[in-house]
Amino acid sequence: MKRKQPPVEEVVSSDSDDSDIAESDKCIMCKLFYPPCTDTKLSFINIVKWGCCDLCQGWVHLTFCTQIKVLRRGDSFLCPKCTSED
Repeated sequence: MKRKQPPVEEVVSSDSDDSDIAESDKCIMCKLFYPPCTDTKLSFINIVKWGCCDLCQGWVHLTFCTQIKVLRRGDSFLCPKCTSED
């Protein structure tokens, strides 16, 4: 099954809010498009990796909202919500 592409936001701003972004484009764990940044030294640039859950098809911020840092092509992935339901 071919996965859909991760959500893309063209305008990146540190002071923007997530109110005008569709719920389907937000992380299913933190409910935000931009993950919460805990390191203020790196707040000017953040490369955010997303993972698509094989079960619910929801998108999740890798590293920020899961213990997983990288997904390779062909890797299976279950979000924390679907993993806890097993």
